[in-house]
Amino acid sequence: MPQQTKQTADKLRSEGWAIVESTGFVQLIGPLWQRVVDKVHEYALIAEDKHHNRRGLVQGGVLMTFADRTC
Repeated sequence: MPQQTKQTADKLRSEGWAIVESTGFVQLIGPLWQRVVDKVHEYALIAEDKHHNRRGLVQGGVLMTFADRTC
């Protein structure tokens, strides 16, 4: 895990985020993170190099999978 990703993951943990246990395809794009604040569910994904397309942007498929899981 790259150092910057580790630092971001440590920060998420310190703010009450937890990794969502998942299997299958979602495991390939994860880890996905979740927490509940004032009864509102929040979700996060740390974008890494594996998520980027040739233009350096997060792949649309990753975003759609993230949206699908959070809905």
